[in-house]
Amino acid sequence: MDDIQLVDEIVEQMIQSDTTITFRQVSERSDGRFPHATSLTRREHLRERVEKAVERQKAVRAVALKFSKSSPARSAARIAALEAEVASLRDQVQLLTSSHRAAILAIGRIGGMKAWREHFPAYSEAVNRLAEMEALPQAEVQSLAPRKPSI
Repeated sequence: MDDIQLVDEIVEQMIQSDTTITFRQVSERSDGRFPHATSLTRREHLRERVEKAVERQKAVRAVALKFSKSSPARSAARIAALEAEVASLRDQVQLLTSSHRAAILAIGRIGGMKAWREHFPAYSEAVNRLAEMEALPQAEVQSLAPRKPSI
């Protein structure tokens, strides 16, 4: 396990157990890998990981405090409202996915998908993600016989 993974694991355990994250506490829990707090603070990438974890812990504690101050009925109402919002957002994603699929199908019918892919090669990752979401239409392309020019 590398140093970053170890620090991440230690701070995650500290967040889960609601133990205040400090450089000294992280070094003490490292089983000698970081013998002193300065072993973490001198190395910028490790210092940043611990500092981010401290901020995350503050956010987690703030949310926990909000819920602990409110009554169970109020907490249940908040959770119900959040669940309703999640359901609404899922419906929106489903609608947008369907309309996106229809738009791509329309573009493909007029021969524009090839041009779209040529013009936006940097968006290949976007196309891959759309395929994973099943937002791209599934169809077999068939060639038509070429037209004879009329004289």
